[in-house]
Amino acid sequence: MADGRKLWETRHWKGSDLLLGREIAIHAAQKVDKVACVDFGYDPDRIARGAVVSTHVLEQYLQFTEENVRGIKDDYGDFYPGRWGWKLRLVRKFEEPITATGHQGIWEWTPPWENYLRF
Repeated sequence: MADGRKLWETRHWKGSDLLLGREIAIHAAQKVDKVACVDFGYDPDRIARGAVVSTHVLEQYLQFTEENVRGIKDDYGDFYPGRWGWKLRLVRKFEEPITATGHQGIWEWTPPWENYLRF
């Protein structure tokens, strides 16, 4: 997602409508599928792990059907009918990934620059 090649995050569930239009962070998991990395042109030994790599605005949810998946140009997801797509627009890619402990599903993340004292 951080490099702009993946436009849809695919899930078996629809997220909360409260997230629509909001900026969300993308976290790279600690475990990496090395075969998938190579298939998609990434070096599995150099890819970010256990870190937030970018932020995106969640623009829409779409439940996939046999008809609507034909128009989606994205090679990076499971677009099987009945699953959900989360259309995301890249806001910022961090030059250096920001180490963070991830969790399954949606979780709260506070960017490190928001932890500084405000006067």
